[in-house]
Amino acid sequence: MSQADLLPKIDTNSLSAINQKETSGFYAISAARVFLVLAVLILNIFTYQSVKELYIVCSASAVLLALAVFTMVSVKQKGISDWHFYAGLACDLAILAALPFLWYYAAGWKSLPAAYLTKTMFNFVWLLDIFLYIIPLKPALPAIVGLFAAAVHAGLFLYTYTDSRTQFSMSLLGLTSSNTVVVSFQAVAILCAVFTACISAYVAYIARASLINQQLAEEEKQSENWGKNGEINAQGTTRTGAVLYADIRSYGELCKNLNANQIFNLLSVFHQVMNGALSDYNGIVLPPSGDFLSCFFENSSNAIGAALAMGEHSAELNLRLAEHHIPNVKIDIGVHYGDVDMGLIICQQGQSMAFAGDCPSVAERVASACKTTEQSLLFTGSVKNSLGENFSCKPVGYCKLKGLEDRLELYTAS
Repeated sequence: MSQADLLPKIDTNSLSAINQKETSGFYAISAARVFLVLAVLILNIFTYQSVKELYIVCSASAVLLALAVFTMVSVKQKGISDWHFYAGLACDLAILAALPFLWYYAAGWKSLPAAYLTKTMFNFVWLLDIFLYIIPLKPALPAIVGLFAAAVHAGLFLYTYTDSRTQFSMSLLGLTSSNTVVVSFQAVAILCAVFTACISAYVAYIARASLINQQLAEEEKQSENWGKNGEINAQGTTRTGAVLYADIRSYGELCKNLNANQIFNLLSVFHQVMNGALSDYNGIVLPPSGDFLSCFFENSSNAIGAALAMGEHSAELNLRLAEHHIPNVKIDIGVHYGDVDMGLIICQQGQSMAFAGDCPSVAERVASACKTTEQSLLFTGSVKNSLGENFSCKPVGYCKLKGLEDRLELYTAS
């Protein structure tokens, strides 16, 4: 069995299907955004009224295209996150706001009244945008697009109302006249945008909830069918990457002066804050268990980035612990790069992911060396080599680690 076949089964995140849906939706939206920007750019190249106007449109298009390409590359390399959608949404709202005026320019700013702004393909564009934003199943995104489109329609209607050349009509036949705004058409457009925003957000919410429930039900079913008569068909895989191991320094001594409530508040805050620091680095984190945290990263740069982020979150950790009258703690972090065996431990109570092999053991022993070297982060030479020459690190010296015959040279971030 290949790693590709096995990895979805060992993903401990119950929202993996949602993440895949978000990623595919993001690519669809990005492709449509690039197409729309290019279409507007080509239109203005053939119909521009001045060199200054063409320069502005080309500059704005270049920025939007660069941002679209950058976000797609970022998703490909590091995975999807909310900021990718927010950046894309900002682009789309900018495009929606600019489109009617660009079409107005294309037709000749002085030759037509503001009424022309209501007779473009603006409705088709924002409807397409809403449809694409339903695909990632993030309810807020299509709602924002629809409400923004309604606001643009309302703003255009007020703009046409102040133009002395504009004629108003209640009949749809007025759409054929260049100077006429059909009041009923504008009212329907505004209401349609609001209604579409609400419906699309509801559809995305229901689909997302259904997919989550289906995923959780499947996981529960797999846990229940863990094996007949104690027979277990567990599977594992070996991957090359970096293991980060972190624990609370002198945890045993600290617990002697804490009551039960404080001990479990300490562990809860530790895992909450440290897992929050890891969230942006695409690691596979083992379920919480005691005063330690273990995480796998496909590359060392993400592991070191996560370790540095954990160090930055130490101040937040101690502030939250102080609320429970718990003394300040120090976090020891060790990182080692190598082959990691990973898979699911299956039992009657369910299934849980675990790491095995030398790499996790070495990472744990490297973390234990932090106390004697007075460092908060240590990593091995294998990590240093995989980071490359551009990464600046400081040698700490050779250390004899428990269970290892040879002394290892350890490093820390400089």
